[in-house]
Amino acid sequence: MKSRFLASLRNDKKGSRKNIQLRHDNGCLFKRNEFQTEVKGLSNMSNIGRSMPRIDARAKVAGTEKYSVDYYSPNFLWAGVKRAGIPHAVIKGIEVQSARKIPGVIDVLTYKDVRGSNRQGVVRKDQPVLADDRVRHCGDAVALVIAEDKETVNRALEQVVMDYDPLPAVFDPEDALKPDAFLFAGGISGAEGGKPN
Repeated sequence: MKSRFLASLRNDKKGSRKNIQLRHDNGCLFKRNEFQTEVKGLSNMSNIGRSMPRIDARAKVAGTEKYSVDYYSPNFLWAGVKRAGIPHAVIKGIEVQSARKIPGVIDVLTYKDVRGSNRQGVVRKDQPVLADDRVRHCGDAVALVIAEDKETVNRALEQVVMDYDPLPAVFDPEDALKPDAFLFAGGISGAEGGKPN
């Protein structure tokens, strides 16, 4: 920052190298042709090397600090996800009609509403955005509710019902290593029932 300021003074037709002086006492002041110019951000050097309180600390500790999630426009819509809540199952159906009928609900989406691929993933695109044929963990997203307010989203999520047949689940790493363990392979290391691809 200092060098840019000096360079701008050097390029000034009125200034020359001999007219530019850097003064270190009482802050950082540059002198040019008898005029003192304070460099923004460098004026109070007395705080360098000292611990300073954060300007937002008091609001954060008091719980009054505003984050981007705290700013809502009255025109915003709210969204909520219905999670499977079970570790492993075959999905027979997802009932969303009663949720769609709630006043204030804009839409309730399932895998049938996903245009294009319903798969995502970092290495392999093998994870469903919204669960389609089966649930692979309790947190699998089954449906997405879009509504005018948060309360309506919560009411609609309670109305989404998944019909399913439970499947065996593995919760222990030792059990997962057994030859007869159920594998979730999406063409990676094995197929359902522990049989390789």
